[in-house]
Amino acid sequence: MRFYRTLLHLYPAAFRAEYCDELSLAFAERMRELSGPIVSAMIILAALADVIPNAIGVHWDFLRQDLVYAARSLRRTPGFTLTVVLVVALGVGANTAVFSLADFVFVRPLPYPHADRLLKLWQGDTEEAGYNEVSPANYRDWKAMTSSFAGMGAYWRRAANLVSASEPQRLEMVRATPELLPLLGVAPLIGRFFTTEDAAAGQLIVLSYPLWQSRFGGDPNVIGTSVRLDGAPHTVIGVMPASFQFPDRSVEAWTSLVLHEDAFADRTDTFLEVVARLRPGTSSEQARRELKVVSARLERQYPKENKHIRTLVLGLREELSERARLLVLALCGATLCILLLCRGESREPLSRAGRPPRARARRTLRAWRRARAAAAPARHREPGDLVRRRHRGSRGSRGG
Repeated sequence: MRFYRTLLHLYPAAFRAEYCDELSLAFAERMRELSGPIVSAMIILAALADVIPNAIGVHWDFLRQDLVYAARSLRRTPGFTLTVVLVVALGVGANTAVFSLADFVFVRPLPYPHADRLLKLWQGDTEEAGYNEVSPANYRDWKAMTSSFAGMGAYWRRAANLVSASEPQRLEMVRATPELLPLLGVAPLIGRFFTTEDAAAGQLIVLSYPLWQSRFGGDPNVIGTSVRLDGAPHTVIGVMPASFQFPDRSVEAWTSLVLHEDAFADRTDTFLEVVARLRPGTSSEQARRELKVVSARLERQYPKENKHIRTLVLGLREELSERARLLVLALCGATLCILLLCRGESREPLSRAGRPPRARARRTLRAWRRARAAAAPARHREPGDLVRRRHRGSRGSRGG
């Protein structure tokens, strides 16, 4: 009987409070008639067969009648109802957008293998706040004078006009050294990356997945074809997967960047963004200490150009500034307030629609009592029959 009483919690609370004892007695009387070696299993199956379908039917009918009653009540004030629906829709939309942004910034893992070992290196001044891009000369020296990194690559953004068989298109692009794309750890969908030898031989381009689909129709034979960027021919050698969006989703292609000797002449010419991957077993703190030593050595070697120059090491996720992080958190707090406001606004019409439920429940229970009296003697009926009879008797009164 304890198992059966536990199953009765599947019924609505008002129904259970009124008829729990009676249903239990009816079920106990029915179970006394059972006998045999598997009586326990028969009791459990009988309890499940009796309670579950009837409880589902009672809840569904209650829900249907409540929704009909609420819709009827809300139709009486269409202007107020429309206002509340719009406010709730705006609140839900704002919360979805802001918390999607928060998920991307704080929670979602970066789409690179072992992304925790990827670092962004910046060049700063010890006497000034903030940081800048890196000069090619300092990038070359950091790469040659450190041992904490398995690889280091650099890039810079640019826009270019793409000319192929169809009309010209303005592209947001990245010019990258041959080391950059491989160290990120994401393989091309088709084709390959450019190597140092390739880049020295000619201009090459790797397409993003959206550009490959929109401009070239997803044609796998695009590999090896030639396109013109600002009038210069480039050979297509690869296409990246749809999930690859480095450094962000606005970038549509990556071209080879070769730093010639004249690029290293001016150590104050800072335009490169540098990405490095830590060696296994090396921490970011160890890399910071090593780069601090390297920066001090370069300052002694180039006292004029590298005076007060320091190296800032950040994880790819940490690259987001503290001010931007606080802005995202502030937006989350603001949208939570909007959500609470929407909750209050939405409760008002629902409370209007739901003011009579206690009276309706009392009428329903009275109808169940009348059905019980008409169905006497009840103890000879199945418990499920009692539920169905009383529930059918309640429908008219709940609709009132």
